Amino acid sequence: MAWYRVDDEFDDDEDLDRMTCEAITLNLCAGTWSSRKMTDGFIPETRVRKLKGGENGVPECLLSGEFPWWVKVEGGYQIRNFLKFNPSKAEVLARQAERSESGKKGAEKRWNSSSHSNSHSVSNSKPDGKMDAPYPVSRIRESSQLQDSPLDTRENPSTNLATGKRSPDLKDIPVRENPVPIDEYHESGVVTTVKRVAEVAALWKDFVSAYPKRDGDRKVAGGEKKFRALVKSGVPPGQILDGVKRYRAWCDKTGKTGSSLVQQMTTWLNGRAWDEPWELSPDLVKAEVKYIDKSKVEIPVFGRGL
Repeated sequence: MAWYRVDDEFDDDEDLDRMTCEAITLNLCAGTWSSRKMTDGFIPETRVRKLKGGENGVPECLLSGEFPWWVKVEGGYQIRNFLKFNPSKAEVLARQAERSESGKKGAEKRWNSSSHSNSHSVSNSKPDGKMDAPYPVSRIRESSQLQDSPLDTRENPSTNLATGKRSPDLKDIPVRENPVPIDEYHESGVVTTVKRVAEVAALWKDFVSAYPKRDGDRKVAGGEKKFRALVKSGVPPGQILDGVKRYRAWCDKTGKTGSSLVQQMTTWLNGRAWDEPWELSPDLVKAEVKYIDKSKVEIPVFGRGL
């Protein structure tokens, strides 16, 4: 696909001051059309009429001046500086042919390389198109991989041909009555991973339930992300749950539950607040808030209306 190139100092052209918006738009649209159709800057009169919405003629400012942008030619108009910034049709076709030839050579090189790598498998093919077995059957029978194969004619198939020792029968292997508990699997095992994810989700649910209510956003989403990161880093989740329970009891006794004074979950977890004792001093008593019914309070005459 060809591109229509415009001088990067186009906006500083002195002739731009005498151009109308219609002329500038027509010049740009005609230039892109010429690049796509590879007409080397020639614009037929029919195309000009279509670009102008059915109107004939070209703005006089495009044809006037010492160095006009367009020149009237037979059958249409010629963009004067088109070939100064844009390649000709011959140059575009030559570049396309060069790229096509380079692409063919690259594909041929890749094809020959691929054919060479498959030469071993091709050499084993028969004239009828069928493939020979990659290994002789005799070598397969000699291998210990098929020591119990029905093709084996030994008296005792359990004898390993490679070592000469008798392999244990399945009935000789002791079976463990109690299966291995899930907790004994390695931490990287799939079973343990799935179980671990479920456990962390349940622990987070317990954390949210134990966290004191707050007036405003508690940052639950950010808190969950931080909680999972802490558990993954090795922080015992039991310590976090015990700490949040102490924090809730402390908020209840100090009257902070349900207010904006309760810390957000992200702040609480980032500050490792579960390590705090959250204990009340003996002289700290929950403040009692007394509400006054203003309708029952008599206001002095001089104080009314203030």
